[in-house]
Amino acid sequence: MELYKDASAIKRSIDNLEKKGLVERKVVSRCKNNIYLTEKGRELMPEVIAVANKVFDMTTELPEEMCRIGRRRRVQKKRDNRRLET
Repeated sequence: MELYKDASAIKRSIDNLEKKGLVERKVVSRCKNNIYLTEKGRELMPEVIAVANKVFDMTTELPEEMCRIGRRRRVQKKRDNRRLET
């Protein structure tokens, strides 16, 4: 999975989550840490998943809604053109 974030942005995000007590770091080597959810972080997971699902649903529904708007505009334009012709 590609995050499209640079290392410093990811570090800042993890730092913020750690300050809030949602994750903890465990040093694996000089250059590597593993990140784990804390109990507080695990408790928030149902809410996080619900929000993520809502965002996903909104983004997958958006193109269809945009298509409906486009169709309505085309139909209205045809009606307007017919009125002008008569």
